[in-house]
Amino acid sequence: MVIRDELPFSHVENMGFRDLMLEVQLKFDLHHLTSLVVVTAYFIDVDWHLHKRILSFCVIPNHKGESIGKLLESCLNDWGIEKVFAITVDNATPNDKMISYMKGMKELDSSNMAISNLVRYIHSSATRLANWRKCVSFENLDIKGIVPLDVCTRWNSTYLLLEGALKYQKAFERMLEDDVDPHFVSFFMDDDVEKRKKRVGPPTSNDWDCAKVLIEFLKLYYEATLKFSGSKVVTSHQVFPQMCAIYVQLQKFCASEDSLMKSIATSIKRKFDKYWGNVDDINKMLLIAIVLDP
Repeated sequence: MVIRDELPFSHVENMGFRDLMLEVQLKFDLHHLTSLVVVTAYFIDVDWHLHKRILSFCVIPNHKGESIGKLLESCLNDWGIEKVFAITVDNATPNDKMISYMKGMKELDSSNMAISNLVRYIHSSATRLANWRKCVSFENLDIKGIVPLDVCTRWNSTYLLLEGALKYQKAFERMLEDDVDPHFVSFFMDDDVEKRKKRVGPPTSNDWDCAKVLIEFLKLYYEATLKFSGSKVVTSHQVFPQMCAIYVQLQKFCASEDSLMKSIATSIKRKFDKYWGNVDDINKMLLIAIVLDP
């Protein structure tokens, strides 16, 4: 009734609805109703017709902004929705925190893309690479080093890119401040042909700060993966201890005072718990491998 006729949720508090429910179910008690959240999407098709679809109607454990944000994030991921023009909510206080949570996720992705485009720029020609090396020299950094590109088919490329970029952050900032390369700014004004949208960047100081937070998580998985992905040695006995180490570190990140780190850690831990949260769901061979480890 409420969904089909698009009635407000407060409709269930009216006396008429209560009387109806008493007729249907004598044990009906309004005070024990479950909190629900509905996510509705509006979009325009190629013929400029406006559509409205309910994406999710589910139970929510509490009314905290972070919980609502996680639910909305999960809903968007389930539907594969990457582009969101706007999020409309009422004036309830928890919704302010929910919007902050969603902004944090989007901001992190944008920061990573801005730095990735910056590295792609210096790799695009020998002249640009030479100009960048001049900035590296001016900042007294390791002139022999280089920042690798982010390759979507390589699992560790994002970590290696951010690790290298942060090492040469001062050199990159000098390129922007001193206007060493006349094409540097115009590069970010052009459209990205592959993604068919405006190129993100150059990175701001906030983007660099976000990268420093993100790399803490990527480093955790990067080092663990190296330890149990060897091809010439037995590594099965290392998997479970490494997953326990990741769990402990995620717990620390979840308790961080940094709001961005806390939100990322909470999101990652939710996915982590899905596969590793219950010992009964873990492959018992990993436990046996620890016992048999010489």
